[in-house]
Amino acid sequence: MHEGSGSECLAAVMRLLSSCVGRIGPVGGPLGEAGAECCMEQFRASVHLLLARHLGQDCGLAAGAYDLGLATGFYGRDAAVTVGLGSRYGAQLERACAQGVGAHEVLNAGLLRQGYLHGRAMRGWAQDI
Repeated sequence: MHEGSGSECLAAVMRLLSSCVGRIGPVGGPLGEAGAECCMEQFRASVHLLLARHLGQDCGLAAGAYDLGLATGFYGRDAAVTVGLGSRYGAQLERACAQGVGAHEVLNAGLLRQGYLHGRAMRGWAQDI
């Protein structure tokens, strides 16, 4: 497990997420792509903190799955950042399989899906708010 108390982890997550509030602006005003990207990064960092807290050193593959899903949802499947993250995740997955690490397969699939849904939601913020 990650060092530090659960309340310290929660406080760090809340700081990251609350930093997005100032970027949202007035109700009905556009967040814009830059604001949405900033919020996405804060959200991504908070997920990484939670993964590190609960998975410890085994969180790299799970974080890679989430990052790939997030980028796919936000930027699209063919975006350069998504392609790069896909290559990185593929390499991580190959290493994990070669080492016989497959215990988190369902977790990684879920994180990939949730990252995608979060990315789509944030893309919607950039366009609709």
